[in-house]
Amino acid sequence: MSPETPGAPPAPVVFPPVAPPPGTVTPPGTITPPVAPPPGPVVPPPRRRRGWLERNLLGLLALVPLFAAAGWIHRDDVTERYWAGRPREVVVSDAAGWVSYAGARIRLASLEPATDLVTFGGDPYRVPDGLTAWRAAILFQAPDQDAIASCTLRLEDTAGNTYGPSPDELTGAKMPFASCTSGDEPAPPSYEVVVYFVTPASAQASAVRVTVPRELPRYARLTPAP
Repeated sequence: MSPETPGAPPAPVVFPPVAPPPGTVTPPGTITPPVAPPPGPVVPPPRRRRGWLERNLLGLLALVPLFAAAGWIHRDDVTERYWAGRPREVVVSDAAGWVSYAGARIRLASLEPATDLVTFGGDPYRVPDGLTAWRAAILFQAPDQDAIASCTLRLEDTAGNTYGPSPDELTGAKMPFASCTSGDEPAPPSYEVVVYFVTPASAQASAVRVTVPRELPRYARLTPAP
């Protein structure tokens, strides 16, 4: 025991706060001292998990050059296919006006402004103002008409512009179907087809182009026979 000073009051004894038993009602106005939590281990805060992008960022960066190279290769392939599918290698006629193309011999017999267009009722057909209708007569020598059945016909003017056959501007005019085949059975070895086109009145027709898909990029350019 610690010595006591004579005449001095005894030192107060401090007891630790004790939690009241369960179910005990604290009287009004009584201040209950805080209860110290029991000692225990210190738990560190959880570590943040890295997302998928953070974990794989370096790998993704390494793939960038590969994707770039693949894109260039793909673009070059598309460009090559585009030009391979365009008619850009012309096959011209011989001295007599015949062009050998797609297993057939083709000749432009005539190319002139159309004056024979009629309506389905038989009346003369009037071409809309500002336009010129053209009539092309094309001769074919085709032992196998199936080889040229998928052909495309286009009119070319002196400026290099091209026009499709049987245009909407001639709706109401009676015209044969634009084709490279005769449509007859049995198929004759030689025949003529007539095709109509329309250009602005200021344009001058100069040639007819014949294109067969399997022959691309080659196409036949027919000029009026000499």
